[in-house]
Amino acid sequence: MRTKKHRRGRCFLLAMPYSVCYDGKNTKRGENIMRKRCIALLLCLLTLAALTGCGESSAKAVTSNGVECYRVDGVCYPAVFGEPQLTGEEITALLDGGDTAEMAVTVSTVPDALRLLKARQQDSEDIDSQDAETTLLRGSSQPRGWVDALLYLLAGDYEESGRIDLHSSSNYSAYAAIAQDGLYYAFDPFEIRGDCWLVLSGENYVNADAQKLADTLRTACGFSTSAYTANAYPVLSKEEQEQRKAFEQREYTDEEIQALASAGLTLDEAADKLHTIEDAALFLRASGYRIDEEAAHFLGGATSISISIRAAISTAMAGAGACLRTTPMSTWRGRAPGPPT
Repeated sequence: MRTKKHRRGRCFLLAMPYSVCYDGKNTKRGENIMRKRCIALLLCLLTLAALTGCGESSAKAVTSNGVECYRVDGVCYPAVFGEPQLTGEEITALLDGGDTAEMAVTVSTVPDALRLLKARQQDSEDIDSQDAETTLLRGSSQPRGWVDALLYLLAGDYEESGRIDLHSSSNYSAYAAIAQDGLYYAFDPFEIRGDCWLVLSGENYVNADAQKLADTLRTACGFSTSAYTANAYPVLSKEEQEQRKAFEQREYTDEEIQALASAGLTLDEAADKLHTIEDAALFLRASGYRIDEEAAHFLGGATSISISIRAAISTAMAGAGACLRTTPMSTWRGRAPGPPT
């Protein structure tokens, strides 16, 4: 019985679920098959690479209010401010962390600041907050809260930034102005939209003069007065932000502070219980002392109490003594201990 002889062929192993084998007679056909499959594999790899590059922060070029803009993650802003630098996961982590100092240090671009504020607005509380840090943590029902939050995040990151206040006899609104390449651009973080840069008609919301930009917004929004105020938030390093945050921490609630003040504690007794600057200041207020913010003096009636709370608490935190004890840096003058009558 005759059997069919098979020539030993050559086998090419590809990054495919099978290999291509051919013998000497079908060399050309085998090479064509291999070439096609290699091309197909290359196209698959290129497609995957393209999909990987089109993440959630991929900006789309659009035109809004007469200005070339980018649209990304539900926000729209002038393209001159570039593309986002943070991922959606990083934005979420900042909000979940609840550290406003970390937010300010990490966020350094308009698109990232707007994306963070947009995410916060999705679970914003209906509170009448005009404070930047409170707005970052809980949201706000007021335009100024969102404007100040934006300025807080971007302090020192651009040529200049500031708040535009618009007033009429019965109404108020606020916008942010951020300078890039010598021009001020208006932003409305109270109403962040993905379909437009500003919810206003017209195309004149860019100006080399911040006050002129404010005047344009006043006219467009129907207000009677407008004023521009430069961003006054400090530009601090991360370490400085952390130090400031430590000074602002509290251990007691308002009710507990009031209870301590009503207990008639001496200053030494209070010193054993109070360990942070904020608690010490609130205790003194609740005890009847008036705070002269400019001179950092605590006054009670005719009795003057001069005390460096920060230095005293720093000493206490370092373990060198209690926060309200009489020390060279924490000196009580006049009647002591106890609050004034």
